[in-house]
Amino acid sequence: YYDESPYMCGGWFDDSDFTVNAMCCACGGGEPAATMTSSTSTEATTATACFDTAGDATDSYEDSCSYYDAHPHCSGMWDDSDFTASAMCCACGGGTQSAATTTASTSMEATTTATASAACFDTAGNATDS
Repeated sequence: YYDESPYMCGGWFDDSDFTVNAMCCACGGGEPAATMTSSTSTEATTATACFDTAGDATDSYEDSCSYYDAHPHCSGMWDDSDFTASAMCCACGGGTQSAATTTASTSMEATTTATASAACFDTAGNATDS
């Protein structure tokens, strides 16, 4: 916008994340091509999830692990021959832990504006004026 309308460079629409005279080449801001860098960063996040391993097994009162999720009384008092809450239910410290890794990549792109003296890059990123 300011490239086509440099007469609007007075800062009338600046706000908390946008200062036209500092960020836009057409208004005297931005950075010369020699000092502007483009970067990409990658961040990996690992989350751990627990999965109950009881299957269809239930305790002596026919309660499954979902009961223990809401009522974590994990004393083993209601365990029976095919159900052990402390070994099978996540709410009781059992189950199986599984880790999943998510990777996110972000990059900053520069907008090139040719000026009479040298190339310039606007530095506003995704910021917009008011």
